[in-house]
Amino acid sequence: QHGENTFPESERIPWWQEYLGGFTDTTIVILIIAAFIAIVLGILSGKLPYDGIAILVAVVLATTVSFVNEVIW
Repeated sequence: QHGENTFPESERIPWWQEYLGGFTDTTIVILIIAAFIAIVLGILSGKLPYDGIAILVAVVLATTVSFVNEVIW
């Protein structure tokens, strides 16, 4: 009488857009800016920019773990 008892399907966001969306968090953006500043200062001082690389690795790792947690759970 009132139609099927189903929900309309919503548009699915591609996984890569969801993953990249994790990098738009304010804290993550601040850490990325700090990493690039540390990398530039490291290169200008003639040393390897270990600090900036470490910050970028930590940001990518944290965003990836967060994304996997959201997708799996």
